[in-house]
Amino acid sequence: MKSRASDDILVDGYIAQTFTPQDASAFFTLLLRTPDVRSHVSYTRGVWYMDYAQHPSSGFPLDFSVRSMEGTVVPQRRWTPADEFDIRRHVQEATLQPPIFFVNRNGGVGFWLPDILEGRDGDLYNRDSHAPLGGRTTTHIRINVSSQTLIFADRKFISVRRLPS
Repeated sequence: MKSRASDDILVDGYIAQTFTPQDASAFFTLLLRTPDVRSHVSYTRGVWYMDYAQHPSSGFPLDFSVRSMEGTVVPQRRWTPADEFDIRRHVQEATLQPPIFFVNRNGGVGFWLPDILEGRDGDLYNRDSHAPLGGRTTTHIRINVSSQTLIFADRKFISVRRLPS
């Protein structure tokens, strides 16, 4: 029987907290290729993994528990394809990749944007390693930031745009 904690991936995981529990469920259903997400994950010390017995090649974290970390989760809006071309290119013909987390050497998840903008990334675990991008060499990542970060970025003359609501 699975640990009760594995039920919380759709509530207490960073993906569920960053987007919504429904978005997390849809993402993990597509990634794991099963609607029964909870029976395909295992939970250990604040991290959910693909169940090794069912996915022997896995070893990467699926999500981290916000309950076991410090800091604030900045809510994000899920990207939605704008037209049929985007739907075909980024959804129908795409292979969903596992989530990418910015993990610190102390075990925390995330980063303070001003540190990254100043080149202070020494605390990021595997900072010089390539992220798994499904055979691609680059990708685009959109991240909403807090108002305090926008004020700092403006002082550093960095162009930061707010996404339309």
